[in-house]
Amino acid sequence: MRDCTVRLDHSRYHFVDDMPREYVHEMNKGFRSNRKANLVGSSNEVNVWLNNEEVKALLDTGSSVSTVSKDFYDKFLSEIPLSPISELLHIECADGESLPYHGYITASLRVNDHALSDQMIEALFLVVPSRRYHADVPLLIGTNVLDILLEMTKNTYGVKFLQNAQLTTPVYLAFRCITLREKELAHNNNVLAYVKSAECKRITVKPNSEAVIQGYLQRKIPYHPTCAVTHPTPRSNIPDDLDISSVLVTYDHNQTCTIPILISNVSTRTFSIDPKELLCELQPATVQSCQLQEESHSLCVKSEINMPENELSSDDLDKVHKVLDDFDDIFSKGEKDIGHNDRVQHRIELSDEKPFKQRYRRVPPAMIDQVRDHIQQLLEAGIVRKSHSPFSSNVVLAKKKNGQLRLCIDFRQLNARTIKDNYSLPRIEDILESLAGNKYFSVLDMKSGYHQVEIFEEHKPRTAFTVGSLGFYEYNRMPFGLTNAPATYQRLMEECLGDLHLNICYIYLDDLIIFSRTLDEHP
Repeated sequence: MRDCTVRLDHSRYHFVDDMPREYVHEMNKGFRSNRKANLVGSSNEVNVWLNNEEVKALLDTGSSVSTVSKDFYDKFLSEIPLSPISELLHIECADGESLPYHGYITASLRVNDHALSDQMIEALFLVVPSRRYHADVPLLIGTNVLDILLEMTKNTYGVKFLQNAQLTTPVYLAFRCITLREKELAHNNNVLAYVKSAECKRITVKPNSEAVIQGYLQRKIPYHPTCAVTHPTPRSNIPDDLDISSVLVTYDHNQTCTIPILISNVSTRTFSIDPKELLCELQPATVQSCQLQEESHSLCVKSEINMPENELSSDDLDKVHKVLDDFDDIFSKGEKDIGHNDRVQHRIELSDEKPFKQRYRRVPPAMIDQVRDHIQQLLEAGIVRKSHSPFSSNVVLAKKKNGQLRLCIDFRQLNARTIKDNYSLPRIEDILESLAGNKYFSVLDMKSGYHQVEIFEEHKPRTAFTVGSLGFYEYNRMPFGLTNAPATYQRLMEECLGDLHLNICYIYLDDLIIFSRTLDEHP
């Protein structure tokens, strides 16, 4: 996410800074009347340990970030590297003013509280310019840290942690505020807000195409600024053939803004979206860190690609390598790393639905271990599952050129009853003729392409096969050998790529060729 905006509710401790000096002096002596005393309440402050330095902190449930003053950082934490993130994050105070910061640090934190005294966590803090208030309270702890502490306390003391943990008053007040906010969210079915079309006119979404619609938020609930994701809502009247893509946004109920909603039409019909029509809902998203993959795989992928190094300049090769690095995650990383797509499900419509049973064919003793291992791999990958089907086809064992086992199913009896799908496949000659005039080509081959296609649930039992004493199974994903499998796969590929098909690429089953006249035009 870029240009992400969060709000920091620190106006309370700036209040004294902004008061005339004579009022501050009078406050230090003690107020002479209850009216003046009621102007300022107590702060929710607590002592904590930050990298073994004891410091006073403000627990602020209205802030989604935690901060430490620059003076405190320079004096006690300067050995921690300061990381810049100015391009990623924009901070606003409760009054809408921008809050400058120098960067962020990762530091160990322990709260001086009976229930939390043994809990040490690693937390992120923004380093902000020092102000007068920071001389006494250099640290502000927001919900990015409070949420972690709350979950740790809940795991230790159970769901009634507020009663059982014997928390100090500042920590109790902070945890109770967050808990009440979460209860309100749960009462609203985990929905932060609903998104309606902000367009002034009707938007048309053509078949196999996409449209971006600006949406505005309605029925927002009070909640601290957080990451949220768009999600389809059962309240919407949008047809099921229109797919709402997930979009990550920053939710702030105090701000009025629009968010882009990507809508895909995966059907052959045209649909319209009216102004103010309900599109989707916003749900809170928990951002979790993940461990990056090692670069060794990226190098392995590039080494396996047939690169025309003699025909490309060094700059062009760098561009190609960058694309491969950026999209490294789309390449299969092993035999078990197979994609899954249920946009088009394979159906097996039969002219005669009476079950049949083929006689079991004996597996040679020398191949039993290989067959058992192969079946186990299919189970772990989710390609097959155990079956209780009245249908039963036989297995045919063969060996690939590399000596590995190829397990095929004799679907001839099933195919004879299957109603044929007349979805036409492209002609190779037409594709080759259309490529004339282009100079740059990339060819992609899907990893076990058929096994990425889901089978319609009610038709899965029709794919059942027996391996004798090794078990009885049926396919979750589309196997090889079914009569309509090529038509299903071609339909899926064309629907997934939509307008890209025929414009920048051609599809033939699980093979994809991308073409262009220049390298800069090459996707």
